[in-house]
Amino acid sequence: MFDILPKRICTGHYCNGSGKASINAAKPGHTSLQIAGVNLLGTYNVKVKTQKPFDGLLPGHVVSGVSYWRVDVNGRLGWAMRWEGSKQPQNTLEIYSRRLLPVTEKNTVTIYGALTRQQCVAFQHEAYKLGHKWFQAHEWLLPQYKRHDAHIIVKQLGDVHGLTVLDFGSCEGQVAHALARGGAEVTATDKRSAILGEAISRHIECQDVAWVSSDKVPEGTWDIVLSLSVWHQMDRSYQHLKGHLDILGSRATKAVYIELMTPPLSGKLDVDAFMAQRGAEKLYTYQHKVRRRRTLYRES
Repeated sequence: MFDILPKRICTGHYCNGSGKASINAAKPGHTSLQIAGVNLLGTYNVKVKTQKPFDGLLPGHVVSGVSYWRVDVNGRLGWAMRWEGSKQPQNTLEIYSRRLLPVTEKNTVTIYGALTRQQCVAFQHEAYKLGHKWFQAHEWLLPQYKRHDAHIIVKQLGDVHGLTVLDFGSCEGQVAHALARGGAEVTATDKRSAILGEAISRHIECQDVAWVSSDKVPEGTWDIVLSLSVWHQMDRSYQHLKGHLDILGSRATKAVYIELMTPPLSGKLDVDAFMAQRGAEKLYTYQHKVRRRRTLYRES
């Protein structure tokens, strides 16, 4: 499945620019160097050995005459850009990122090409054959693979522009990518689907979602923490739900959103009553297309 994913790995050395780009990119209201409305910082210039590093790789975004390719620079997320009509040598990569990259003399840059529509269809079929059947809500999915509408959840979260978000148990990132498009800085975790989710981030959604392959809640703090329709897979009766919520709460500075099966797969816990005792707000309930009713709660 992953052999159809276009990318190129380049090596090169850091080189100084004029210094003006960083100032311009960081100016409030500067619109030509933005992804999802987020001002990007740069430039981090790398002169690579590959003479035409973008050849055969479709950009993930084209905004106001600027083409952007998702890149990893020494394992850090960023965007390589090229202005229409640029006179910059083709093997000099101008890289921008949400956070300034630390200067390193020797660099490894992986450039990811966006998939064509035909490649995207082939990718979905192969993923499904390999058992990845929970794409659920990406807008580009074929009808036979779509099981849920991420807009229900995204609408409840409201404006996330500039916020940091942890999406625990993100599956293939249907909500994570929607929030990244809304300007959030998103970390997504999933033990089984992180590799697939990262491929979607790089080649289809073309968003800078940071992926962690784990079934544990990572250390750190985020403005918002999500746990959406995942806890029933680890705790069928919600016997350990309190401990899970306490951990999520320790990671969130603003709010925790948790979506639960109601009732749980086993046991007799009254989930509404339990969450009400914790002071949680019940936001909505809906019937999932595959199984059971789901309810979204918020703890602030």
